[in-house]
Amino acid sequence: MTPILEELHQIPETLQELAHIRSKTIRLHVLAASTLVTKALISYQKEHDGLNFRLIQNPQCEDADITIFTRSFFQKPADTKDHYQIFTERIFMAVPLYSAYANCDSVFLQDFAQQDFISLMGSQSIRTICDRYCLHAGFVPKIIYESDSPDTVKNLIAGSLGVGFWPHYTWGQEDMSLVRLLPIAEPICQRDIVLKLHNRVQKQEEAANFFEFLCTYFRNLKK
Repeated sequence: MTPILEELHQIPETLQELAHIRSKTIRLHVLAASTLVTKALISYQKEHDGLNFRLIQNPQCEDADITIFTRSFFQKPADTKDHYQIFTERIFMAVPLYSAYANCDSVFLQDFAQQDFISLMGSQSIRTICDRYCLHAGFVPKIIYESDSPDTVKNLIAGSLGVGFWPHYTWGQEDMSLVRLLPIAEPICQRDIVLKLHNRVQKQEEAANFFEFLCTYFRNLKK
């Protein structure tokens, strides 16, 4: 058999191998709750040997199986065939343990107009949501430090360098001994975490199974 014919003969086998690799690879487009999604992924992969994950963080991405994003208030498009699960999460005000506000049962956002804020970088979606809540309360937050890490935000608040917003579930509540999380009474600050299983992969078993696991993982946070 000539080399060209040998290559043509191998094409069906190669396509099968590529299809198998694709079926065992889940592409996650993570635009919100990245820490929580990573923990869920690690937990899931321990029980599913041979499964691969590809993580993408690009707002322009159109080639994903599951997308995780956030909005202040999300409404499912009427004409979509994608499968959505929506989880509403309160956003608290995080203050140092010895702050004058630390013993309050709740706070008004406008009371923090003159406070120094520790925040995520401006490109992060949670930052955009919280900036809008500040504008609703009548001020632009005075941000003295920005980071791309929730842990850094927490540590700086714990060090009494400022205050900051804190999503109740997705950023976790581990090692919060030096930080108090206070409900914001006015305005009610919250966001929707949206999990979307794209229509084109709903019949792909591995992607559909992980989507259901991820939904359950988020749902269990509120129990």
